[in-house]
Amino acid sequence: MPNIQKPSFMKTQRFFLLLLCISMFGIKNYAQTEKFNQTDANGKRHGKWMKKFEGTNQKRYEGTFEHGKEVGVFKFYKEGNYNQPVATKEYNTKNDSILVTYYTNNEVIVSQGNMVNKKREGTWRYYHKGGEKLMMIENYKNDKLHGNKKTYLPDGMLAQEENYKNGKLDGTEIVYLKDKQILQYYTYKNGKLNGLTKIYDKSGNILSEGNYKEDEKDGIWKFYDDGKVVQTIKYPLPKTPLKVKKKQTD
Repeated sequence: MPNIQKPSFMKTQRFFLLLLCISMFGIKNYAQTEKFNQTDANGKRHGKWMKKFEGTNQKRYEGTFEHGKEVGVFKFYKEGNYNQPVATKEYNTKNDSILVTYYTNNEVIVSQGNMVNKKREGTWRYYHKGGEKLMMIENYKNDKLHGNKKTYLPDGMLAQEENYKNGKLDGTEIVYLKDKQILQYYTYKNGKLNGLTKIYDKSGNILSEGNYKEDEKDGIWKFYDDGKVVQTIKYPLPKTPLKVKKKQTD
């Protein structure tokens, strides 16, 4: 019968010990190379950085620099909250735009949008409690409201729609009931009421309509009851002359 030698237990044990040593060496070597808060030859921050709250061992922020420039995602923490960041900033390598996201302590998104030079730019979204239902969409230009703004109820229904220009209401503002039924309709220019205004009841019947000029009623206003005009008033109202009291003579 041929002499078949079985691998010895000692050889097998030595083999696994060798693998373990190689593995531990790799982990140790990786840990040594994973350094934080380093700078390049010009003194600029380079590589992974992490700052802690003064006098504590808790992270304040963490992220990566490439020769002084932020890249990738930076995480920001609230003192007392050790695990979940309250905000993140995602840096764009193609331009100066930064995607900013704010969170609750339970990792639920509160709002999200872009910033350029620390100013809001473009579309921002805000969410109802829970983070799933959209509450509001705003548009910004140089940190000022510019363009359309929409507000939604928790059931997803559009509740209000406004238009802005350089931070001021400019254009129409509409307040809705269910199924986009108009409740209030206003017209603005440069932040003031200018133009047509209409007010409706909950059944969709018009109650009043007229024009504004520089926040004041102007021209003919009509007032309705059950769909019929019951009163018309011309604005501005005539000023009532002041009555001068005559002095009594003895």
